[in-house]
Amino acid sequence: MTIFIQSSKSFATVEVAFFQVKDEHGKIYSSEPGGQFYHSAVKTDMGWVEVHVYYGVHVATDNIYQRKEFTLSLINNELPGITESQVKEWLGKPFDYTFNWSTQNSSYCSKLVANLLDPNILPLPFQSSEYVYPSGKRIKYSDTVGLSPDDLYKILLEEKNFKHFKTQSEELSKNAKSKIKKKKK
Repeated sequence: MTIFIQSSKSFATVEVAFFQVKDEHGKIYSSEPGGQFYHSAVKTDMGWVEVHVYYGVHVATDNIYQRKEFTLSLINNELPGITESQVKEWLGKPFDYTFNWSTQNSSYCSKLVANLLDPNILPLPFQSSEYVYPSGKRIKYSDTVGLSPDDLYKILLEEKNFKHFKTQSEELSKNAKSKIKKKKK
């Protein structure tokens, strides 16, 4: 006798993007000492979902590959796709200025991505007691644990079987070729 078990979740390509900002001297701005990223977003059927300081959790309306801060993305073809209902649970929630891992009333980028991908991804101790924005504004963490974009990047590569997918230089090259083709027409 053969028994078939049908999963309610389909498998899809899950993509996570990471962003980097440099100051006028080329120094990388990061959310943690020695880090390389300041932001992350996840691609869903609804589009790229991210947390913005002003807009909170939203679906990005731009092509994030074309943002100058886009650095690279990772993919995994072995995870269940992120459902619309999962995204809707978070949409509209404000940015969490205190980076509190345990609250479900607000979020920050890497916490949102981790929760959408796998609620069992655990927070790590913060390497600093405050978050420093590119503007220089400082915010004290309200919690001693959380996930920075660098923590998330490392977890996805080392524990969740993600692979490198796109880089900024690939996207810049593709955009340049596209512009050349348009000029020739």
